[in-house]
Amino acid sequence: FAVLLCVAYYLAFLIRFEGSLPDYYDWKFKRTLPLMVAIQFIFLGVFGQLEGYWRYVSISDIISVAKALVLSAISMLAFEYFFLAGSYPTGVIFINGFLAFIMLSGQRLSLRLLREAYAPITPKSREKVIILGAGDRAERVYREIRQNPDLAFTVAGFVDQSSSMTGIKIHGVKVLGTF
Repeated sequence: FAVLLCVAYYLAFLIRFEGSLPDYYDWKFKRTLPLMVAIQFIFLGVFGQLEGYWRYVSISDIISVAKALVLSAISMLAFEYFFLAGSYPTGVIFINGFLAFIMLSGQRLSLRLLREAYAPITPKSREKVIILGAGDRAERVYREIRQNPDLAFTVAGFVDQSSSMTGIKIHGVKVLGTF
């Protein structure tokens, strides 16, 4: 995390100053880098993003990263207002928050995408099953079957009580009809 946060902060300065960092702001960058990274680490920790198993990253994790970075930006704005006497380029805070979000979320999501894209090849002898229901629970059952190579099932489709669900697809698998 620390490397990504440092890179995001440096890139924010470069973007703000169009690729050429004046000496005064180079000094500001070096002086405020530990503060910015520390603030971000504190809020990422508060939102539980410094631990966990990236293999199971979810939308709620990405939202937590966003919340942590928004609070980090607000804290840095307050610090700038009260202690840096307005001599700090405020645009850097917003650019940094955006870049840090993209980098941290991208890192986490890319690991999950790679895992799902290169899941173990399943043997052809799997038994085809139909899942009853087409709601949230049925979707979770589908994901478990798809992600767990120890289960000897392949989902052939869904059936639901509601005829309005017929024909829609859940993760590319069709709702075949009603029961």
